[in-house]
Amino acid sequence: MDTKMISTSTTKSSDHMTVTQASSRKEIISPATVVEVKDISNSVKMMSLRIENEDFSFKAGQWVDTFIPGLDTVGGFSMCSSPGLLQTQRILMLAIKFAKHPPAFWVHTKCKSGDTLLLRAGGDFYLDPQAGEENPSDVLLIAGGVGINPLYSMIQHLADLNQSPDGPYRANVLMLYSARTYPELIFKDHLEQLSDSHANITTQFYVSRETLVHGAVKVGRISHADVEKAVQGLRAERLKVYLCGPSPMVHDMEDYCLNCGVSKNQIFYERWW
Repeated sequence: MDTKMISTSTTKSSDHMTVTQASSRKEIISPATVVEVKDISNSVKMMSLRIENEDFSFKAGQWVDTFIPGLDTVGGFSMCSSPGLLQTQRILMLAIKFAKHPPAFWVHTKCKSGDTLLLRAGGDFYLDPQAGEENPSDVLLIAGGVGINPLYSMIQHLADLNQSPDGPYRANVLMLYSARTYPELIFKDHLEQLSDSHANITTQFYVSRETLVHGAVKVGRISHADVEKAVQGLRAERLKVYLCGPSPMVHDMEDYCLNCGVSKNQIFYERWW
């Protein structure tokens, strides 16, 4: 399997349906009702949706085509919740950064509880391990900015597997998460809780445009040395790397991984521009 690259357009004016026309999509288009929409940072809103069709499903890391009444433009937003939350509560969550792109602009300026829209899951960038798997891969997740969304879904899914009756996820998971400023580390508190609660999950945070360190947060971008240390702490022969963030960052992180001996077929990524 070659390195996977899927370019998506949740915060720019490029047409999501055109950019992702070659991507896999589910057949089911489900009605969804907005349960809550709230600010989780100065630029990001969290939208919680109740999915009406019980056959609707997704894999951790995928996105949804978002059909909003009154808009001709179809949105594309990665799920930031786990598949398990959908299975148990029929809830799906999207964290959407402000943009003038019509679907994102609607979420930030008009969306309210009780609104209805249509969703269809899709995308070929995902993580889908099985509970009780005998020799699963170690997982390295590297996120930049709002690129955290699909990787946040993945790490929650791996945490859910730890609670599965079929046994825990028997491998190590490490996330490196970078944002420009401390408030933009939008899921930091919950990620720290996951790390504290699961012995096989570790997180490290970075901010690139601040000079003061907040707790364990490192100042600066994720460096080659950071990636090298991460790779050395995992099993190189049983490793999968998932990258998501701005295109230049993803390019740099892939190069760092390759320089550290990770093979191309172990690297999967999604670019945001």
